[in-house]
Amino acid sequence: MKFPIGTLPRPRRRGLLMAASAAVAVATTMVTVAAPAHAATAWPDPTAAWISPADGTVMEVTGSGLVTAAPSALTAAPGTSPAETAGFLSGGRVLAVHSLATNTMMFIDEYETIVNTGVQMAPGGSPAVAPLGNFFNGGDAMFAFVGTDNNLRTVDVNSRNVTFPGGGPLGVSPGTNPAIAKGALSLIGTVAFHANVEDTLWYVDSNNVAHDTGIKMAVGASPSITEINPHSNAGHLTDYKIAFAGDDDRLRVFDTETSTATGYNVFVAPRTAPAIRDVDANNYKVAFQGLNTHTLWTVTPARGAVDTRLPIAVGTSPSMAFVLPDRFQILFNHGVSHTVWDYQAETCFDTGQPIAVGSNPSTSNVFDNTTAYTPMPRTTAFCAVG
Repeated sequence: MKFPIGTLPRPRRRGLLMAASAAVAVATTMVTVAAPAHAATAWPDPTAAWISPADGTVMEVTGSGLVTAAPSALTAAPGTSPAETAGFLSGGRVLAVHSLATNTMMFIDEYETIVNTGVQMAPGGSPAVAPLGNFFNGGDAMFAFVGTDNNLRTVDVNSRNVTFPGGGPLGVSPGTNPAIAKGALSLIGTVAFHANVEDTLWYVDSNNVAHDTGIKMAVGASPSITEINPHSNAGHLTDYKIAFAGDDDRLRVFDTETSTATGYNVFVAPRTAPAIRDVDANNYKVAFQGLNTHTLWTVTPARGAVDTRLPIAVGTSPSMAFVLPDRFQILFNHGVSHTVWDYQAETCFDTGQPIAVGSNPSTSNVFDNTTAYTPMPRTTAFCAVG
């Protein structure tokens, strides 16, 4: 089933709140501990994390292609989701959670050091993560999350500094989560979020300047954001695309370079977030849970919208990673089996890995990492694609 697309009016772009030099640091106490070893089992594809329904244990897949249980110190709060990204020279990854034990944002770095930021997270809040700079030359990563005061924060993995981005504090709509994309030319990621009070889409760019797009978002909706693939169009390295549900629940994609939004005649399930990844400067792919159908939908500018007819657990969102040119791994919480499912190139696969109710799997990869992935055969399930 396909639907046409259209272009929405150009939104107003409001003031620049503060420059990068005025980033505000948040006073916090960091605690670091060494991570213990953990057992492993087989998994078909690398780079994923999700929460076990049994006890909140975070399960993950790194470059080894093995399923492992994250250290018990990273047990996640109910109804939240982990954030993970891979691609360090060390072969490691970084992983963040909303801690069950401390209610704080905690993460483990590529050297297996566990860090407690000491910052309490908003109820039900989940972190987001993105790499910074050249991830394969001793690069860095940054997390974005919301505190109990509903203010946006970021934390740099290497420096451990927690800050209010955009010269904040900037208020985030309760019950929503920010998204962050790779900073190609700087050590600051670009963060998108659903602003409190205004209920509009905001983003903080890689110069640490905050922008209000003026576009209203659906109640409880969270955005997602992608950088432009640097191998496809190097002239657009400061351009980002943000996917979100407008206040009419319609899917929209906002381009930060042109300050225009493209609207699709399809509707996003309430209190969920679409996932978006870039193909090149003019093409991208979006995955989301459809309103009423509660199935996985995908959208590309070329094909329009497609209903895969694969059920997603109500209130959950898919995640998506670049794995090969024009190929993406989409993970989601299956609405019937409540296991992690993998959808790629119109084929799908039930991993058999149980996932907690109300939780989203996380999958991420950098565009540079095109050699470490080998597509696995998808023979265990049939996908009916309209």
